[in-house]
Amino acid sequence: MTNIKKYAVSAVAAIALSLTLASASAFATCLTDPQEAYTCYLVGEDACYCYYQCYCKTNAQACEAALTAAGYESY
Repeated sequence: MTNIKKYAVSAVAAIALSLTLASASAFATCLTDPQEAYTCYLVGEDACYCYYQCYCKTNAQACEAALTAAGYESY
């Protein structure tokens, strides 16, 4: 019976450790993003998202296309 307890404690510890590491690695990496068509500056972040203020260096249509292609969304 003590072996079963040891295995159960080990299994729970392994699960807790893996969940802790998974949540720590899920944080977004937020950096300033200078590109040819735009530059985006970090203005905030949380566990899942980075928030940027972006400035266009080209015409609005080309800038919007580049931001969309890079995965930026406007709100």
